[in-house]
Amino acid sequence: MVENFIREFDNLNGEKVMGIYGSAHIKTDFLGLIMRITPMTVQPKKHYGNIIYAKQLDKL
Repeated sequence: MVENFIREFDNLNGEKVMGIYGSAHIKTDFLGLIMRITPMTVQPKKHYGNIIYAKQLDKL
């Protein structure tokens, strides 16, 4: 999923996008820690740096 995001985002030539993901893609739970799964929102940030912003809306 991350590779698809990066490929498609890179093809947009600087356009802004918004992604909406469920909690399983944005939070690291116990199983994620054991399996060393990095949440979807963290992986693009590692690739692009500060141009990625993530907000967990269920906490608002």
